[in-house]
Amino acid sequence: MGKIKSSIKRLFSNHHTSNGGAGPSEAPAAMEPSTRLQQHAQHRRLSNTQPALPQGTATPASTPARPSHVLGVNPSTRTRRGDTAAAHIRGDDVEASESSTADRSRVPSVSIQQASDHLSEAPAPTSPNYLHPRGHYSRSSSIRSGRSPERPFEITEDENLPRILPAQTPCKLRITFDGRGDRNDRHDIVLESSEAWTEPASYKGLNKQISERLKAHKQSILQQPENVGIEVYRRHGSCLVVGIRNEGPYFIIEDFDAEVLEQRAVQNICGFVHQRPFEPFRLEICLHFSSIRKTPQESYGKYSQMVVDEIESKMSDNNFLDQGFLPRVHRDQMTTAHIIEKIIGEDPPQRFVQNPTLLRSEIVQRGASILFIACVCSHLKVDHILHLILEHKYNDTRLPQTGEARCKTLQSCDIYVKRLLKCVKAFFARIIQCDGKRHGLEDTDVMPILNIPDEAQGTGETKLGQGSYGSVTAVAIDPSHHDLTGDPDRTFALKKFSDQGELGRSFEREFSMLERLFRKQHPHMVSHITSWTQKGHHYILYPRAARNLRTHMHEHASPGRNGVNTAWLLRQFNGLSSGLRTIHEMTEETPSYTSATTAQKPRNHFVYGYHHDLKPENVLIFEHIRGKNPVFKLSDYGAGKFHIRPKNEIDKPSQQSSDLRGTMSYYGPELRGAKTRPFDIWALACVYLETIIWFTLPHGELNQFVSERLQQSSRSPGWEDDFYWTGTGIHNAELRPAVRSYVDLVRKELDKDPESPNLLGSVLDLIMECFQIKPENRPKIEVLCERLDELQEKAELMAKRVEHEVPTPSSGQSVHSNDAVSTHENFLVRSPSHRNHTFPEDPRSQRGR
Repeated sequence: MGKIKSSIKRLFSNHHTSNGGAGPSEAPAAMEPSTRLQQHAQHRRLSNTQPALPQGTATPASTPARPSHVLGVNPSTRTRRGDTAAAHIRGDDVEASESSTADRSRVPSVSIQQASDHLSEAPAPTSPNYLHPRGHYSRSSSIRSGRSPERPFEITEDENLPRILPAQTPCKLRITFDGRGDRNDRHDIVLESSEAWTEPASYKGLNKQISERLKAHKQSILQQPENVGIEVYRRHGSCLVVGIRNEGPYFIIEDFDAEVLEQRAVQNICGFVHQRPFEPFRLEICLHFSSIRKTPQESYGKYSQMVVDEIESKMSDNNFLDQGFLPRVHRDQMTTAHIIEKIIGEDPPQRFVQNPTLLRSEIVQRGASILFIACVCSHLKVDHILHLILEHKYNDTRLPQTGEARCKTLQSCDIYVKRLLKCVKAFFARIIQCDGKRHGLEDTDVMPILNIPDEAQGTGETKLGQGSYGSVTAVAIDPSHHDLTGDPDRTFALKKFSDQGELGRSFEREFSMLERLFRKQHPHMVSHITSWTQKGHHYILYPRAARNLRTHMHEHASPGRNGVNTAWLLRQFNGLSSGLRTIHEMTEETPSYTSATTAQKPRNHFVYGYHHDLKPENVLIFEHIRGKNPVFKLSDYGAGKFHIRPKNEIDKPSQQSSDLRGTMSYYGPELRGAKTRPFDIWALACVYLETIIWFTLPHGELNQFVSERLQQSSRSPGWEDDFYWTGTGIHNAELRPAVRSYVDLVRKELDKDPESPNLLGSVLDLIMECFQIKPENRPKIEVLCERLDELQEKAELMAKRVEHEVPTPSSGQSVHSNDAVSTHENFLVRSPSHRNHTFPEDPRSQRGR
């Protein structure tokens, strides 16, 4: 009971002070909502485990609260594998305020509120039994007085709290073991359960399952006599919170002890709930084990040969530039002080006559352990290796370089260095960080990026796109070389440009846009991860999308026009307009001056730009869980540009562009003249209209809409185009009949549902305003955002009123399934649950791709 009372006092010290109760002279600092959630989780855990004490029994001293404030992992600062700490998780100790005996006897009734609410006293508190070990009870005071006893404290919960902090959560435990033969031979064990995430017993059970599987795997290896001397080690481990819409915080597992798992999991879950209340989530624990030989058998002959063979077996192949490399997690296993000492003892040096233990200590102290093993793999003798480390003072951070002065001590030294340089970079593959920077790499530098074979095409890489700029391929990154995600199977998209001529300029244009947009990190715009130039090519690394909007509308039927899905669609429309607003709107910046000779006063300026290639192909769809909650994001900024203007010139007319590099179908009537930001408004309206046609009408109508827009081009005789307008320019242009016809068709379809507000009809009104022939008559992006904000808010309220909470909208049903929509009538008579069909959860090889 002492722990319960201490935790409650810490949790509600602000409430106590603000309501006039006796307390410390200074009000304690307000606690973060995630901290309160953690402490409530601790209350729940203590209430179910703390035995009730007899009346009059003194309670034990309360223990201090563990650090509890939780935020997600910061990729730029997270602890690398092998470091002392398992993860960077910010914490603030919450100190309990000391008070007198009289103070402690007056504890007010309290109510645990929603995660985002301030603490306030419940008007009529009741006490749920599961929050208290014995329900209502009173304890006689040790100080006798004539006063009547104080009313015992009570703990109550809001009705929403069980939905925010569920008593149990799904848990997925995945354990992977590498085989000893084929490097692609893996054995996966997937265990799914529902765990009481605040209970220590749950994590003890998980620890037991991991330990039993690991023990069984070790026994299966050692059953074969030739495997004696092999050790099993953790290749990768992560514990992450997976929401149905968002990926939550994660930590790297260095130790899967039950207490460590419990502490980290509870912290991350509370952090996730604080940021995204009401979003369903699960706990996912991924462990990947590998094995390596550290004790040679007689057949090996030399210990150093065994080390070389093991390292070669762990080299990653299928690198995107055909550069083999040794992943850090394997490298760390083979560069220990013990292995270095064994190799020195096996081949004692002649010039450096010292005890192997002392030489080993000298190598480790100089930070040259990795270089030593790299030299062994280059078949250098120990004498030559020690010459490079002790006399040339090379180490893991100062490697030999080509073109250095010839060695005067050892004539053959240059030969050994050339031999070493052929393989040394394989031991020093780079770490990839989400820094948004552009790096210049040497030809011999190794990026730990792996191609993903396309089994269907029988090729060594999976193509995601091909254009005049170059290509986009799907790639993976070795988990020990990045901190980008807690999912070890996440894949990425790598865009490749040549540095020659117009292709090089295409890269420069796109990167100049990305560099500014990276600072924004808008949720509906694709931000790159990093970029580099190497071997005559430019590379940009992106997150990998599930598909683009064009492919999505072609391959999937509409999910159905119910309240939840309408709210989802308006959320995506509003997100796209908000993303475009980050490009269009002028933002104030202060340039930095690096001149050391002239002191210049920074002059503020404004930055604004345009996209100029908006189309369904450039709206990428990301799905955290396959088939659920697709998110639209703007991408491909190669045709865009930012302009910079001094603050005192803000009232001058906007700069205009006459260059066009995009797709002509969505060009506005002003395509022959100067094009500014309204050019994007027209194109965005085209994307909105096609999406509403897909969402509202039966599948196949969108293709019909494109066909009906086709007509003889007024600009190029003999050719057809599918513009949204007809004419030769803004002076005689008008909307094509097919556009007006389909707008009317959608309106008639929406009118068939009189019970729901016609929110999409209001979107159609907004689209028609964007289709004004004269650019100056189109609404600006801020107006577009404000109108969509209002419509989205109405849709969200409607969805919550009908569904009580917003469930998971689907991506729409695959048109290739047996249950695909075939007729208009079939589509309309479906029940909401049937029309809101979602795909089964994706296999791990597909998630996040």
